[in-house]
Amino acid sequence: MKLTPLLAAAGLAIPAIASSQDSYSANSEAPPPSPPPVTEKMKELDTFHGMKLGAPLSDFTGLDLNQDRGKLKIYTKEGDDEKLGPALLSEIVYYFFDDKLLGVAMHGGDGQDSSLLLRILQAAYGHGTQPDPQSPTYYWEGETASIRFSLNEATGESEAFVSSNELAEAADSYEQSLVEESAKSL
Repeated sequence: MKLTPLLAAAGLAIPAIASSQDSYSANSEAPPPSPPPVTEKMKELDTFHGMKLGAPLSDFTGLDLNQDRGKLKIYTKEGDDEKLGPALLSEIVYYFFDDKLLGVAMHGGDGQDSSLLLRILQAAYGHGTQPDPQSPTYYWEGETASIRFSLNEATGESEAFVSSNELAEAADSYEQSLVEESAKSL
């Protein structure tokens, strides 16, 4: 599984789900199981909670800039309705790359709300891929967008990040160019 480094540094690793056959070798007894099917809703996902992924920053009002990382900017919104159905969210964070909505991160503040958040995602998009059955991290990948849910078992806090595949790839390329430029200066 490839993680998008720029967003990993921001605490938001966006996966590019590798095929289940990628790690299969002739020495294995059987190939790993195929990932669960992607629902039609996930295949077509390009809008989340009324926000179009890739929409220009100018379409949004009331955002407060929390971090400026060059082309990547991270915002919160004063007075945001921090609920998703029965799940109370501790925070909603908006990520913009090149002034386009890259993704939305929803944070569950405790075990109950984190469990509800995962159940809502699974009801909407299917079970998801869980690469390590011992780790409470799930991935969904559609044609235009991806979702990652991760849970901190020690605190009960969780994060669900919905992102544009195209913008995540562009952010990754941008970060790689910055890494290479910085490496030359050493």
